[in-house]
Amino acid sequence: MAQIVSAVVCDGWRSLIASRYAADTVLLIDKFRIGEGGHDGGSPKEPVTPLANRTDIEADNITKYYFEGNLDQTDITAVTNQITIRCFIDSAQANLNLASNPPEFFELGVYSGSTLIAYSTFPIEIKTVSKSLEHLIIVDF
Repeated sequence: MAQIVSAVVCDGWRSLIASRYAADTVLLIDKFRIGEGGHDGGSPKEPVTPLANRTDIEADNITKYYFEGNLDQTDITAVTNQITIRCFIDSAQANLNLASNPPEFFELGVYSGSTLIAYSTFPIEIKTVSKSLEHLIIVDF
């Protein structure tokens, strides 16, 4: 079952939309990252409030693991004032973090090229080989 999460529209997306609109070019939403950042570090860990001024997810694949997946236009649904983005991780993907343990995901970012356009945090999701993950990010305008 898909987890539905709301996301903040990042400042980078506002700039990108304006520049693409001015140039009359298409804005592609082409990848997502789901990571082990986005929490307070407490015990138990709790997700932090997502901020619109983020330029990337917190996880950097040096100290905190993230998985990057590709999106195509079939993953994106747009209706008036709302975009829904489907981020799917197959059961065979993203099963070990940097310490070779099942990853504990708390954050999800959606990108257009290298620009973070939407960012979400959510309660812990532990990824194992026995399950796939599906998140639907709903962005309201």
